[in-house]
Amino acid sequence: MESPKDILDFLTTSSRTVCRNNFHYTRTLAFIHYTHLRLQRFRKFRFEIKPIHDQVFKLIIQKYCEDKKIIIDPLSCVLLNGHWINPAKGYFANICCSDSTNKYRVRFLEFNTDEQDCDVIYIAETTLHNVEKTLNCADYSKFFI
Repeated sequence: MESPKDILDFLTTSSRTVCRNNFHYTRTLAFIHYTHLRLQRFRKFRFEIKPIHDQVFKLIIQKYCEDKKIIIDPLSCVLLNGHWINPAKGYFANICCSDSTNKYRVRFLEFNTDEQDCDVIYIAETTLHNVEKTLNCADYSKFFI
């Protein structure tokens, strides 16, 4: 199977003058280019997932809510030890699996620890079970954002 990059190179180099005004050619080229960029982005946002017991996770979320003066459902969010989200609002995103077309929408909250793990997602066991059920995938290494 050819990669999207190979197909993109082929389409951009072959018969430019004939296909330049063809709407279907242009649309196909744009779609493949978009798909290629999305795949590159997905490779960047792979994280290690560490499950936390539900009660411990709930206590962490309660402490977070008291500090920020907001209300959050503990089973609809995950904690990310990273620096690329807005700490004031959080970040909504979909967790996807490379084997499935389904998505699971969660809210990412900033969670700083003493460790230097910046690519770690802390998730409640119940939420992780719901994600696995929705995506039909139990292999964490296939999850991406």
